[in-house]
Amino acid sequence: MRFRYRYGNDPFWHLIKDSGVLALGNLVTLFITIIGYPVIARLYTDIDYSEYALFQSIFLVLLQLSSLGYNEAILLTHEKRFKTLLKTTLLLVVVVSCIFSVFIYLDSLSKLGLYLSNYSQWFLILLFFLGGFNQVGLHSFLKLAKLRLISSLKVLDRVIFQVMAIGLSFTNSLGNGLVAAMASGQLAYFLVSMSNIFPFLKGKFNVAQSRLLLSKYKAFPFYSLPARLVERVSQHLPILILPVLVGKAVTGQYAMALRLLSLPEMILGASLGQVLYTRIAETYNRRSHIKPLILKAWQMQFILGMLPLITILFAGEELFSFALGTRWSEAGKISQVLCFVTFGSFISTPTSSIFAVFNKQFYGLVFSLTLLFTRFASLYFGVDHLGLYKALYLFVCLDLAIIIVFNLLLLRTVNKWEKNL
Repeated sequence: MRFRYRYGNDPFWHLIKDSGVLALGNLVTLFITIIGYPVIARLYTDIDYSEYALFQSIFLVLLQLSSLGYNEAILLTHEKRFKTLLKTTLLLVVVVSCIFSVFIYLDSLSKLGLYLSNYSQWFLILLFFLGGFNQVGLHSFLKLAKLRLISSLKVLDRVIFQVMAIGLSFTNSLGNGLVAAMASGQLAYFLVSMSNIFPFLKGKFNVAQSRLLLSKYKAFPFYSLPARLVERVSQHLPILILPVLVGKAVTGQYAMALRLLSLPEMILGASLGQVLYTRIAETYNRRSHIKPLILKAWQMQFILGMLPLITILFAGEELFSFALGTRWSEAGKISQVLCFVTFGSFISTPTSSIFAVFNKQFYGLVFSLTLLFTRFASLYFGVDHLGLYKALYLFVCLDLAIIIVFNLLLLRTVNKWEKNL
């Protein structure tokens, strides 16, 4: 009772409570991953994982186009217009998916120097459609505060992925088993998600209101979408260019290192960020102070991220070799370099979308373009002249510098807005 009296009216503790529901689902997902990944790592080679990482990177980059960025606007729209925006966004996903199918059919990826097998290209078409709907569903459930459903869907996706990945490792009938397993997980997510969204799709489609909403939130396709797209390209750039620079085997090692280092961000950073964005949007509409929420979020993430940082820094190679097998020791060495930038991202991720609340998506676009340039330069030129590890250290230093500048600019924007309250 004393705790409830002291913290009951503190918006940050309400934020922690809601993000805790999502984090619980992510913790279960982590537990499943910890059990399954040592098995999967022994069933697939680093070449297999490199091919899967390339497929996943292409998918996650292109997925940003599926709803043209309007999925994020769902969190900002008024409840009375929620259904209309939801229907509009899902319709956009269908239209863009059809265009994307033609893009893949014309073998456009190979013309860009990105080579996938025929099986993987068909799975990419399927996943683009499923992922687009699932992305809209995620933001809808956040809007509706269905946090337990979101957690359950993440667990379902992970369970299906790992069970199918293990089962498909014994056959080549569907190409890369990891790719097929990913499609299976997204399909299960889609079926459950759509069963919960379907009641909101009933009724007539208000064309006039749809046009009004598309116009009102046009900053999302014009600024947020390019920023997110460039951000995803820069995030997955190493996976896209390392096969050319150092070969598929090293790329597979890098991908495994990054995957496991990103788990804390996926568990806590993303969970807090999804809820924080909604809460800050509500606080902004009420014209209340936002800065305390941001500072407390950073402080909490810093404290939580220290233990993984120190552990990987001093025992990364040994941990990877013990958990995944000695053939993944190179991934452990790479993790000892990358742990600094994943620590910085872990702290910054929950607040990375807040510029959209102030309708200043342009800053996000500039930030993403800067990251894309520095990452490409540090790897493309660095590997050739400095070697892999020195290039990765340069990559990490530049990333951390840009993250710090981005967050200082965010604080400046918040301070300026709060002065006018």
